[in-house]
Amino acid sequence: MQKKEKNAFVMDSAMILNDFNFFFPKDKKYYTTSEIVEEIRDFRSRQILQQGFNEGVLEIKIPSEQALERVIE
Repeated sequence: MQKKEKNAFVMDSAMILNDFNFFFPKDKKYYTTSEIVEEIRDFRSRQILQQGFNEGVLEIKIPSEQALERVIE
């Protein structure tokens, strides 16, 4: 059984693209996919992503088949 993290979020591109003041709080953990990272192309948003990676609060994950099925339901 996987340990559940508190203050962990699944991030899509809208979190950064639609919130001009978005930043990654250091007390939270964010997960995203490489496809979402590829959607983000503007300089400001790429800088925010890089900051998240550098600070260790943003991580790219590959969702399991089970996780994808749960989202579709």
